Amino acid sequence: MVGFDETVMQPSHRRRRRRLVTAVVDVTSGQILDVFEGHDAKDLREWLTFMPAAWRDSVEVVSVDPHEGYRSALTGTQLLGAVTMVVDPFHIVRLANQALTKCRQRVQQATVGHRGWQGDPLYNMRKLFLLGAERVDGAGWARIWAAFRDGDPDGEVQDCWVAKEKVRDVYLTDDPVVAAVALDDAIAWCAARESGLELRRLAKTLRRWRAEILAHHTTGASNGPVEAANLMIKQVKRSGRGFRNSPTTGSASCSPAASRANVNPSRDFEHVPAQSRRAHKRGQWILSARQHTIAYVDSGAIGARSRAHGTGARQRSR
Repeated sequence: MVGFDETVMQPSHRRRRRRLVTAVVDVTSGQILDVFEGHDAKDLREWLTFMPAAWRDSVEVVSVDPHEGYRSALTGTQLLGAVTMVVDPFHIVRLANQALTKCRQRVQQATVGHRGWQGDPLYNMRKLFLLGAERVDGAGWARIWAAFRDGDPDGEVQDCWVAKEKVRDVYLTDDPVVAAVALDDAIAWCAARESGLELRRLAKTLRRWRAEILAHHTTGASNGPVEAANLMIKQVKRSGRGFRNSPTTGSASCSPAASRANVNPSRDFEHVPAQSRRAHKRGQWILSARQHTIAYVDSGAIGARSRAHGTGARQRSR
């Protein structure tokens, strides 16, 4: 199982656009296979072209977030065989939570004429609305119904809250048949004529990704290890002040896995760029992309793109 997920390499600035990098992770072991710049379909296709054909043929399950660029790259080419694409449960539930939050904010603005203030019925419930229904106690239910009564005159927020719970019901069972029934029920609820804009948009997304959502119940794949890898990438970026490109960050992010592959840091330190040597002096040794590629080859996780480029990621002019 392989997972793909993007994270921000550099935030947007008045003189530059936001730069994203995509982490490729072995979902079974949690090992980072590579980090490359971009998250569009063309970026993923280019990365796949540098991977060995034997490796591409061995991939059976791919876990992603609901991003059309990933699906276009994975299903619109012949680079991968008959893979099963899985949408991560976290991202689907988050979409439902975002729909509820946007609806609450819209109704708040329409009813009281301003953003949420402390003491407003809906604003006070912004966190409790996102809590799972099975975790709400008696006092919490009283507060929720009071908020619906005082701040939701047309019942739009309540409809979104019900939709959020229906989406969560999809993942409260391990039976694919029961999950399919629950998902169809959630789509029907969101697509009703009286539903608001937020629910209709959610219904469109759930309908478009229905097969990938239900694939979670047959494969058990999720993007949890990929999210953990993204957290490590952010930690490396924060600790390695002065890293200016994604190749350096990619090699630094892969260094823990390379160290597990018995690469001697003292032996390979002479190949590390000067910028990484400064990071080494601060207590964190970082392998060059060439060294972490050799370590991955030795450990069985081959990064052909890193061997081809010698950096592990495509460089772009800033």
